[in-house]
Amino acid sequence: MSAYLADTLDALFHQRADLLKMKGIGASVVFPDGSVWTATHGNKGTDSLTPDLLFEIGSNTKSMTAAAVLLLVEEGKLSLEDSIGMYLPPIKNMPGNATIRQVLAHTSGMATFELHPDFYPFVNQNWTSRIDPDSVLYKYLDVPNFKPGAKWAYSNSGYTAAGLIIEKVSGMSYQQFLREKLFDRLGLGDTYLSFYERYATENHVGVWWPDGTYDSIPSTSFLTAAWAAGGVIATPADFGRWCQSLFGGQLLKSSSLQEMTDTKPTGTGWNYGLGVMKRSYKGRDYYSHGGTTLQHSAMEYSIESDFSVAVIGIETDKAGQPVQMANFLIDLMESELPNVPVTFLGEDELTDSQLTLNVYPNPAVDQVTIETSQERAAQISVYSTSGELIYETYSDFGRAVLLREELGSGMFIARVINPENGQVFHNRFLFK
Repeated sequence: MSAYLADTLDALFHQRADLLKMKGIGASVVFPDGSVWTATHGNKGTDSLTPDLLFEIGSNTKSMTAAAVLLLVEEGKLSLEDSIGMYLPPIKNMPGNATIRQVLAHTSGMATFELHPDFYPFVNQNWTSRIDPDSVLYKYLDVPNFKPGAKWAYSNSGYTAAGLIIEKVSGMSYQQFLREKLFDRLGLGDTYLSFYERYATENHVGVWWPDGTYDSIPSTSFLTAAWAAGGVIATPADFGRWCQSLFGGQLLKSSSLQEMTDTKPTGTGWNYGLGVMKRSYKGRDYYSHGGTTLQHSAMEYSIESDFSVAVIGIETDKAGQPVQMANFLIDLMESELPNVPVTFLGEDELTDSQLTLNVYPNPAVDQVTIETSQERAAQISVYSTSGELIYETYSDFGRAVLLREELGSGMFIARVINPENGQVFHNRFLFK
């Protein structure tokens, strides 16, 4: 990733976080070439947040659970059309005839455990105690909401059942399966199933309560109960890498990824697949999901532009903040990253009368035109987002036309230098 792009994202991220008065938030952007920008803003108590800390991704864990099931389908060990009763013992109020597909798609009718009247009192009274996934289903499962397949209703209990099925079929613990088949395979060394794996517990970020106090002790009871439905923690960078790796096709076969992302209307305004939503934002489509523990998270993958955004906020009463920041970062990445001037050689700030750099991709003829706002001699360069020089020319008219075959596909940074004063302009463009 170029220093220009990183510096621009840094500045605008902190500016927006200040504007929204965010007490604690972490974010990352993962580019098509795999390079990562990541930053944190705010504090954990009196200490500044840093990008190496572990945040709770909440229900974004569901994309991992669904992917784990699909890996088992690829291995021929189960089918999405199998009933959950084929793998789990009878449990009161669990619809054993619901299929694995219905569980992952939230159409099983299974009640969600956190709405049981006894669940939160137990969590709050046993903050540092572990709740086993079996007991979640045995103790906190109310009668089904509807018959399997009849409707759509979000159910954390269904993903608890899916986690137990993963253990039954694979012969591995859920955390061991995630570690070996997902995290290690994708190089996610800063991602963990909380309280089931060893990690530096002091790196596990706490939360800001509405009264302005910071609680440094994460809830063992809630996160272990959340388990396969919402128990994973990660650095913002790893969270973004997960999103990019999954939807960029690095984990699942294309047929499995198609199963996962084949979203259907839910009647709630969301389209849901298997552990993932699809949403439209400003005319573009994204694979998306949110997550809530006492922290709040959002992940977004741009289907058109092949980049990912991941955000986690640690204010318990500010669930909308990560979505606001994710949308802001998407806006920057998709269309609004400024044509930023960078001054060198001690020059003053540029005025409106001085040149700017414009980029005009033309997919119809597989070319991109790069030109300055005024016809003047200029050095024009194109870099990858990792900073590698791809193309360079000197133009008497400040204009260059590049072909796809010269650049390849991906995201690029165009740079023009005004030889009269050494001033430099950058702009970003995508070649699909």
